[in-house]
Amino acid sequence: MLALRGLAERLGTSARMLMYYFGSKETLVVEVAAVLSQRLQAKLARFAVAERRSPVQFLNTVLQMTRDPDLSPFMSVMTELVARGARGQKPYDRLAEALVADWVAWIDSRLVEPVRPGQAMAVLAIVEGMTILGAATHGRTETAAGFLIGIFEAAQRRGGD
Repeated sequence: MLALRGLAERLGTSARMLMYYFGSKETLVVEVAAVLSQRLQAKLARFAVAERRSPVQFLNTVLQMTRDPDLSPFMSVMTELVARGARGQKPYDRLAEALVADWVAWIDSRLVEPVRPGQAMAVLAIVEGMTILGAATHGRTETAAGFLIGIFEAAQRRGGD
């Protein structure tokens, strides 16, 4: 749970000033999430590629991105927001739905067409899981990432892009 007093201390202000400026804790969380999302999108732009990629190629690239020290803190925060939303915590529940929809749309826009139903959601599930695993193991996810890429490659060879 976000503690306003601790946040205010870190920012060199008071909890009362935060409440005055944002109006509510919910508005503060939503605004901070929006700023973090914008910053993450700007950082992701450097990984963007002009051509669409197969799920295997895309997943390989994204799993490497999750280990990037410049991106991993943002990925961890976004994963935490989604997890809190999944637990029904307000306002994270509303944020989580929007974040997942945005991620799925972003992934869909980068996969080769035709994108099969559920394909982008499956990639997102793997990325979210690897982000959690990376946080729990201090980034030691290479073997799991390699295993998952192997599964995707086998499915692609069988025609199950």
